[in-house]
Amino acid sequence: MPENDPEPLLLTEHEILALLTLNDTEPARRSRTVLHLPEVDDESDYMRAGITTLLVRGHATVEEDNVSAQGVARSVASVLTTAGEWLEIGIVTNEHSHVYFAAASAVGNVLASMNRLGVHELLPLDPRTELLDVGMGIARNALTDEGTEKPVAVNITRHGAEQDSVTASMLADSDGRWHLAAEPRNEQGELAKSEVPADEAVGKLNDALTFASS
Repeated sequence: MPENDPEPLLLTEHEILALLTLNDTEPARRSRTVLHLPEVDDESDYMRAGITTLLVRGHATVEEDNVSAQGVARSVASVLTTAGEWLEIGIVTNEHSHVYFAAASAVGNVLASMNRLGVHELLPLDPRTELLDVGMGIARNALTDEGTEKPVAVNITRHGAEQDSVTASMLADSDGRWHLAAEPRNEQGELAKSEVPADEAVGKLNDALTFASS
């Protein structure tokens, strides 16, 4: 990315919630749901703590009782409260697991790397990049990293403001085989599974996450 791109921003869960309430829109509420953040009252101690630490850390200002996000926090809040597309990305190996979330709107994109301790790294991305391409880049790196012992599984759910959510996963097995699990689901709610060639795996995963035509 260009050298003038903003640095990643570390935010706690209560700070993210506070940013979402500064512009209480349907996309903001959808972002909260996709991020699996709790629904809390605006006057709760949890929410007040988020506003307070944003102010103390210089990520927000207050003028005549109106709180406004500043700097990178403003960019992050602008995307999350106007988003029209979201990705949930889970990576699982024998040794660890990690979760990413991404959101896209007309004003930009944001990638969130989630931490088990509740302090998450959020990075504004080039708005010219398609959100699904961001997800495929993460998937490709995880599945083909020679330093990561197989098996490796990547699970992605794609949400749209006007489209039904779609889920697909790819497993790179320890024996060198690649397995795609994609919709439609069977009567037990399980994704349809198939073996795919290694050189087509990421492309097949991308195709499986295409929104159904309306």
